[in-house]
Amino acid sequence: MNDLSHWDFSADFTGAQAVALVFGLDLNDIQAKQSMGVLGADASAKFAPAFERMKQCYEATRGYYLDSLRPPRDWDEKRPAVMLDSVELNRRLRELDPEFDHYFCNWMADDSYSGFETQRFDRVAIDQWLSCIGQTSAYPFVGSTAIVQIPAPPIWPWGSHQTKALEDLDAAAREFWVAYDPANPKTTAPKSDSVVVWLEKERGVSNAKAKAIASMLRPDDLPTGPRK
Repeated sequence: MNDLSHWDFSADFTGAQAVALVFGLDLNDIQAKQSMGVLGADASAKFAPAFERMKQCYEATRGYYLDSLRPPRDWDEKRPAVMLDSVELNRRLRELDPEFDHYFCNWMADDSYSGFETQRFDRVAIDQWLSCIGQTSAYPFVGSTAIVQIPAPPIWPWGSHQTKALEDLDAAAREFWVAYDPANPKTTAPKSDSVVVWLEKERGVSNAKAKAIASMLRPDDLPTGPRK
């Protein structure tokens, strides 16, 4: 197999680069050989099915988020079976302001900005995508051989199943409850109202869902009522 170790320095990849690496090939080498006439002009046709599968998964994810922002909003309705977020899509989702989500919608609707060919995908997103479609990769996007280490995604007790609500719950837990000390709840336990406001503002969660998430995160034995 080709030496692909130089790709270990890359934190993210284009779709074409990722697909080539899945087959253990260096896209730059393929392009060089094509330019020298070593390979036929249709050499990339071998990888077209994988490229189209990746593109379809990204476009389905893109369409899902766009439709979810249109009334009535329901993040769980029509969720694609296989999700594939790009680096830029993830960034925009993290920074999404419900009051100005038309900017996000405009970006999503413009192929020149959010189309598959313009996007880059990080190691974890590619690894999760391959796992979801049941495919192995000749190049390890996540593992000990990669110099660029990407934090592993949250591991749920029931496996890799993920939803927007679970992502919001995880984000709120990391934001408010990592420093919680049961021995000192008065100064370390966040107020539910603070959690609700943060979820609404930072994650675009509805008030009802935000309250439900805040309630689920609250320890069962934590006293209710005002703190003195």
